[in-house]
This record gives sequence, C-alpha cells and structure tokens, in this order.
Amino acid sequence: MGSQKAKHRCVQKIFNTWGVLLLTTYLEIIQKKDPRTLAYALFSIIVEKEHLVIIVEDENERQMYEDIIGEIVETFEMRKPPSSDFKLAPYEIVTKREYYLNWRKFAGKRLIFTDEDKNLICPGIDHLEKIVRELFGGRARDPITKMATRLSDVLTGLEVARSYFLDYKKGKLSEKELLSILRSRFLKQEDLDLAYALLKTLYDP
Repeated sequence: MGSQKAKHRCVQKIFNTWGVLLLTTYLEIIQKKDPRTLAYALFSIIVEKEHLVIIVEDENERQMYEDIIGEIVETFEMRKPPSSDFKLAPYEIVTKREYYLNWRKFAGKRLIFTDEDKNLICPGIDHLEKIVRELFGGRARDPITKMATRLSDVLTGLEVARSYFLDYKKGKLSEKELLSILRSRFLKQEDLDLAYALLKTLYDP
C-alpha cells in the first residue's frame, strides 16, 4: 500500500514537473514571437464564422495553440448559458510546412497566418493583446486557465450586452448610457474595452 502511494506521488511529481516545463516553454514562445500572434488567433475564433486554418511556425507552436485555444473553447462551452446561440468558429491548427505541402487541401477555408497578418489594424486585437501580455508576462500563476476563464467571462457577458448595444444602435441609448451599463458588467478596463470592440465587430452592420 505504501509503495503504491509512493509510486502515485512520484508519477504526480513527474506530471507537475512536466506541466511547469511545458508552461515555461509556452511563455518563452509567446514572449519571443510577440503576444499579438496569439491575440490575432483568438480574435479570429471569436468573430469569424467559417472554418479557420490557423497557420503557425512549427510543432512547438502548434502544441501551444492547441492547448491554449482548446482550454478556452472548453471553458466557454461549460460556462455559457444553455440558451446561448453564440458559437466560436471551428478551427484546425497546422504548421507552415504542413500548409505549403498540402495547400490544395485548405482551399476555400479562411487562412489565419499568425505571424504574417498579426499587425492587422483592429482595436479588438489591440485590447486582446494587452490581456495576453498581462496574463502571459511571466507573473500570473496558471495563465492558461486564467486566460480561458477571463475570456469566457467576457464572451458570456456579450449575451446580455448585445441587447443594450442594439438599443444604442437604434438610438434608444446614448453611448454614455451604454458604457455605463457595460462598465457594471465588465469591471476591468481591458475587459470592457475588449467587449465593446467585439460588440462593434459582431453586431455593427
């Protein structure tokens, strides 16, 4: 019995060590590549509807994107209300080498080149980049879970905010009144800025 417990502790220690090493690798990749690349991919999944092909540099980046985006999607699906009709875009993540070897396979799909297109002028990406920098700057514990929870909270908040935003577009609310309502729901300034930018992108024809 004692040997089994010792074995379990040993296995757990190995997994914990591996998790720390993996997270350290992800932080290094994000800081080296520029947090905006991840922000661009996340923004695309939120605002796009068609199938996305997210194209990254290599296998290490693909694993990182799969882990981070996968946890965000899973967390959002668990936290969103049953009545919600908001959906994140379907996606797949491939390396540049895979894309160029099989480019015909991806014809007709929305291509997201994280490196080449990251500097697209877009307020939503700007605000999301700030959140990525904050959480993956090396100080936050468990930044992937924190990112998933925080972004999911913003997205679920859009369900309520949408109706107020549409009233604003119809002239029933002033922008000051709208922002006051949004501020009561999104307590952090960056979350408020991101939510407002997403509302404009998603619901402003």
